[in-house]
Amino acid sequence: MPPKEKAEAQIFSFETMACVLAVMDAKGATLGTKAYELMATLDGNRSASAFQHQFRAVKHRGKELASELGNESATPKTLKSAKKTATGSAKKRSSMSNALARPRLLH
Repeated sequence: MPPKEKAEAQIFSFETMACVLAVMDAKGATLGTKAYELMATLDGNRSASAFQHQFRAVKHRGKELASELGNESATPKTLKSAKKTATGSAKKRSSMSNALARPRLLH
């Protein structure tokens, strides 16, 4: 099979990109000038400044998600060490539904 000249464009949602940036933030990686310059070079139409402006809201949402991830336990509890009660499960479901009920930005 001959190699493709240019990869087929893929589109990712705002929330998907925010999740990627949240993971990057958790790992200590940042999306900075060099990355925007690379994006501009690969795109060929938009400037690094345009990409930086476009990513502002996504980066903000990514920081929100990173803080939410930081508040949760990294490792699940084992059944032996944590017995679940009906009240405990209801509290967990309630807190999860509150996090999911927040309004989201649509782009």
